[in-house]
Amino acid sequence: MDPSWNNANRDERARKNIMEAAQIHLVVATLIVTVTFTAGFTLPGGFDSNTDSPNKGMAILLRRTTFRAFVVTDVIAFTSSAVAIRTYFTIRAKKAKDSQDFGQTIKSKGMDSTLYNAAMRGNIVDGNFLLADHLKRDEENGYQVTPKGNTVLHVAALYGHSHFVGEVFKITPTLLCCQNKKNETALHIAANEGHTEVVRVLLACIGDHNTKEKLTRMTDASGDTALHKAVRSQHLDIVKLLVKEDSEFEFPANHAHETPLYLAAESGCHDALITILKSCKKITYAAGPSNRTPLHAAVTQENKGT
Repeated sequence: MDPSWNNANRDERARKNIMEAAQIHLVVATLIVTVTFTAGFTLPGGFDSNTDSPNKGMAILLRRTTFRAFVVTDVIAFTSSAVAIRTYFTIRAKKAKDSQDFGQTIKSKGMDSTLYNAAMRGNIVDGNFLLADHLKRDEENGYQVTPKGNTVLHVAALYGHSHFVGEVFKITPTLLCCQNKKNETALHIAANEGHTEVVRVLLACIGDHNTKEKLTRMTDASGDTALHKAVRSQHLDIVKLLVKEDSEFEFPANHAHETPLYLAAESGCHDALITILKSCKKITYAAGPSNRTPLHAAVTQENKGT
């Protein structure tokens, strides 16, 4: 049996235990809110009803230390329990939304759950499922994508299944440069997640220099190349791979005015900084955010560490 199923079952049991405990705590919190709210209106000792008293309408035990302690603890208990109840329902609402989003992703307008799960687990063949059959049908009827625009190649890249990525490329190489709704390619996603072998397979699959150049230079909706993603996430092995494959490219700034060189300097990733400086033949030294150069960013980062 696939160990991932055991992990999934264990996670599901843990989730159920947590939810059961949360529901018990919710009942307790609700009871506390009810009791403390009621206690606030039915104060011990009652109220002064003497019409001639200057303290008319005030609590009779107002000046007692124990009474004041009661009021303070009552307010604290009421407030804490009310916050706990609100937090519980906020989390439940978020979980419901996340579950809905996930369900839409795998059932989707486009990608069926069988194909999505195969890409997520890296299963090229699984029972009656054959990846080649699915992809060949897609070539005739249009490629399946999730609501976020991810193809099966994006999904496999996200989960780091290099063998699955290589198989997809053999069958449908046109998916290589497909972009999702954030304009990310599978290379962007693999670089961001740190899946070095997936990046290596994606680059090795391409025989044509122009296509490889096009892929490494493609930008997402934020203007990031795959190198931007790798540097920001500090995945040095991927930085080396990408720079080696396209050392002639200047790797310009993204929409936030950040070049890969600037990001390496700002994050204090010295190895990435040195790799870019040594390997790139056309380095962009343009100023980044707030008109700071990579040198400014490096000095600022160095001062933070001292």
